[in-house]
Amino acid sequence: DSSGLGDSRRPQVPPPPPTALLVEDDPSLRAILAEALRLNGVWQVVEESTAARALEALRIHHPDVIVWATQAADEPQSEALFRVLGAYPEHRVPCVILATAGRGHLAIEAEGIAGFINAWFDPATLATEVANLVRRRA
Repeated sequence: DSSGLGDSRRPQVPPPPPTALLVEDDPSLRAILAEALRLNGVWQVVEESTAARALEALRIHHPDVIVWATQAADEPQSEALFRVLGAYPEHRVPCVILATAGRGHLAIEAEGIAGFINAWFDPATLATEVANLVRRRA
C-alpha cells in the first residue's frame, strides 16, 4: 500500500452471530419465533419443521443451539428430541425447549437440555433468554 495506511484502517467485519436451529411444525409460529431469535442480530436462524429435517440441518449447519418448539408431527415429542440430540455425539448441541406449563414433555431431563422457556414467551426477550440458557450451561 503506497499510502502508508496499511490494513489497519480497513473496517473490521464483525463475526457472524451464532446459529440457532429452530424446529417448529407450524409455519406461522415458526416465522414469529425465527424473527424473535434474529432480533438485534443475536442469532442466525436455520428453520425446520420436522425432526427428520432437523437431523439433516444439524449435519449441514452445525448450529450452536437447537430451539425445539414443535410437537414433531412425524414422531412422538420426546423420541424425536432424543433422536436429534443423540444424532451427532461429536457435536454436542445444547437444546432449549419452548413448552407450555403442564405439558408432559416438561418432565424430559436429558443431557443436552439447556433449559425450558415458557411457550408464552416475550418476542422482545426470546433471543436473550436462549443465549442466557446456553451460556449458563457452558
